[in-house]
Amino acid sequence: MILTLPSLPPPLSACFKNVRRNGRAATSRYTAWSAEAMHAVRTQKVAPVSGAVVAVYQFRRPDLRRRDLGNLEKAVSDLLVKAGLIEDDSLIVDLRMLWGSEAPVTITVTPAI
Repeated sequence: MILTLPSLPPPLSACFKNVRRNGRAATSRYTAWSAEAMHAVRTQKVAPVSGAVVAVYQFRRPDLRRRDLGNLEKAVSDLLVKAGLIEDDSLIVDLRMLWGSEAPVTITVTPAI
């Protein structure tokens, strides 16, 4: 399965906020990105992959600022689960992330051997 997303996810630090008496809640930035990404996934009509998977996430670097690539992983992995493309992100047994996609985000998921 290969799919592309129209924008970079927010870093993990911008995905959730603390809410008094309610714990953690998604930020408006994360909610907006998630809706946009879900729409992109649905329009591409990719087939889900079951069981253990190998995932490669490629991100287009938006500018020359220093960025932590690892902070982009959680939102993408959670999207794959929410969209029903993988059963659970704990089943990603091999994950590779890199800068260098033509699209803002390119995701490749294959069954693990």
